[in-house]
Amino acid sequence: MVCVERFISVVLPFKRNALITNKTVIIAIIVNYVFNTSYNGLSTVSTTVERHICKQNVPSPENTELHQALKQICKIIFSIIPLAIMLTLTPVIVYRLYKQQAKKRNMRKGGAYTNDRADKETLRVSAMPVAGVVAYVVCIMPVTVVHLATNSSKNQSIHEAESLGYFVMIEAVQLLELLNYSTNFIMYVVGSRQFR
Repeated sequence: MVCVERFISVVLPFKRNALITNKTVIIAIIVNYVFNTSYNGLSTVSTTVERHICKQNVPSPENTELHQALKQICKIIFSIIPLAIMLTLTPVIVYRLYKQQAKKRNMRKGGAYTNDRADKETLRVSAMPVAGVVAYVVCIMPVTVVHLATNSSKNQSIHEAESLGYFVMIEAVQLLELLNYSTNFIMYVVGSRQFR
């Protein structure tokens, strides 16, 4: 949602106020929460409790097909679609920011790159969406790859370690995933006054 908002603000600045209103932001957040709650609620069909331990991805014979469908939906919606959106929109955002700054520079100082505050701010603002994409690829794609690797076994869960090496790998990729979710917002807010 942040990437789409940046795209609208930079590429369609005259439509931004009509498209990005408090109402549309609240609706987008509500839709996001309703979808995530529904999806995660459905995912509990393949969760069981054994000896007071909650085990995920343990489908019963009746819900094996639903379990597999939910695993595929998870990979597509939580990893592949956001990555596709960011990889498509971010280069356009950065390109437009530099083109806009070049036009301002042409009107001001004859087009030469200067080290003034406006050029530095453009560089900083451009770095934010790029950093978001890099953080996403580095932190989210490893857990997606692990999910894809364990997909060959219908009952294999990434949450059940078969060896110490597998346990360490799972913990590392899940830590990266949490790191992405917890630092992304901070990266945008701290990094640039314009993003704030």
